[in-house]
Amino acid sequence: MAERKAAAAKTRFAGTDPTAEKPRDVYVAACSEIAHALVPEGFRYLKSKQVLDRTVGAFVHRVSFQSSGDNIAGQSVVMWMHANVRCNELATWRSRQSKPLRTDDWVAGGMVHLLTREHAMIEWQLADPTSRPAAIADAKDFARAVVLGYFQLFEDPHVGFAPAVVGRSFRNANQAITVSGLSISLR
Repeated sequence: MAERKAAAAKTRFAGTDPTAEKPRDVYVAACSEIAHALVPEGFRYLKSKQVLDRTVGAFVHRVSFQSSGDNIAGQSVVMWMHANVRCNELATWRSRQSKPLRTDDWVAGGMVHLLTREHAMIEWQLADPTSRPAAIADAKDFARAVVLGYFQLFEDPHVGFAPAVVGRSFRNANQAITVSGLSISLR
């Protein structure tokens, strides 16, 4: 990472090859290609934000992409992927609390490398046009295998996240959530 930052700083000072593909163009095109592979799974792609959303029951499944400010035209264009679950009903409930800890719709998620047992940072390098198709294919495969598997945990409460929390209560200073059976009581 430090080497990439140093190289980016040096390139900003020296200038870039004017014939090299612009990192932003490479990144946005790769995001679009990955997104189109997930559209058949019910996702809608918001190209201006590099975000995919789909609604399943009360939950919104979101896949978003991120790149680096240290990209260098023709040398380094990285892409990271995030997966998270949101719930408007949860946001509404939070906002009705007298002293809400938070009022957003966030349920769970983060960078996708945290969904694997290795937890090693995962990034896809897109700068080289000859290896780019393989990187994009790998990102598509990862999204289908790991990210969609993660989202399934929120689709069927009988086999998903509920078995891990049934019978437990979660408290903070002014809110309590009790999970009993497959119903959740928000107080």
